[in-house]
Amino acid sequence: MKIFKYIFLLFLVAIIGTSLYVATLDGNFKYTLSQKTKAPGSMAFKQIQNFENWENFVTDSTGSPIVLKPKENIRSTDFIAQFSKFNEISGEIKTIEKQPFSKIKQRMNLNQERNEAEINLDWTIQEIESQTQIQLTLSGKRSFLAKLFGIWRTPSLDKIIADNFDLSLKNLDEYLIREMEKTSISIEGVTQFSGGYYLYASTATKNNSDLIVNKSKKIISQVENYMQRNNLKASGSGITVFNNIDTLNQSVIISAGIPISSRVITLKADDVLTGFMPQKRVLKVTLQGNYKSLEQAWEKAHAYAQQEFLNVDEQAERFLIYVVASDQEENPAQWITELYLPLKEAESGTTTEELQLNEYN
Repeated sequence: MKIFKYIFLLFLVAIIGTSLYVATLDGNFKYTLSQKTKAPGSMAFKQIQNFENWENFVTDSTGSPIVLKPKENIRSTDFIAQFSKFNEISGEIKTIEKQPFSKIKQRMNLNQERNEAEINLDWTIQEIESQTQIQLTLSGKRSFLAKLFGIWRTPSLDKIIADNFDLSLKNLDEYLIREMEKTSISIEGVTQFSGGYYLYASTATKNNSDLIVNKSKKIISQVENYMQRNNLKASGSGITVFNNIDTLNQSVIISAGIPISSRVITLKADDVLTGFMPQKRVLKVTLQGNYKSLEQAWEKAHAYAQQEFLNVDEQAERFLIYVVASDQEENPAQWITELYLPLKEAESGTTTEELQLNEYN
């Protein structure tokens, strides 16, 4: 009987000793992860703040995406969601606070067998020069059971999650870049553009899409300032007109401006002029995506014109309209630019859809 008493006492001492040891362990944890991306901060914020987007970039160590579902009796996963079988971990995550487009505070409650953990997620999104810095801090305090499990089971629950998010931040960068690079070019067909008045200024530049757009944006801003000073209202989106294209020297003369509803008489001292775009028959092409694809869009327009035996009017000025411009939307994949290639007048009896310059508000 004494042997059993000794065994019991040893077992009791072991339990008490282990409990005291576990109690003295520091249960606080903190992991700081960071990732740079060329995507705008607003894009990163929108992906992180809505749990419906997490399947696009949050993965476990095997590359399997997290599957988030609405919590019971809650339809949306905007602010709270639950998951299971993520690295054999189940749990719930909710947004506690957010500050567009710079900070998000979230909380995860995790469960793996009998091991539980609560993790605070603090996201900070900061644009530095031409890049966006995404920083994620995971912090919390391990429970007694979590510390006990950690004695013989490694890595800990919080370390598993931290490693997964380290990988997920890289996935987020790759996903955002892919989204930004999406481009589509649509041939809308032949239409009649009825023209209208516009305020503009002209400049010369190399025949390069980025240079043309950048110079156009500066001029459009200049025209906007003039309109504000003189209480004038725009009747449409910004435009670029190609006055002359010198293929030999790879240069162009362009006019950029803003449509107005009626003629404005400018003074000699003014830095803008009033122009009028005459009615013309055109081939309309729509580019949705980055401006770097403008040249490809013009090439498709010419190829379509040749394929359909359309007579391009080489003497007329081609032009484009920034329906959704880069100053309105940070994601290049959402920029919408309409290109208009002038055509010679159709034979009598041919009808086309008519568009006006002031239809692009």
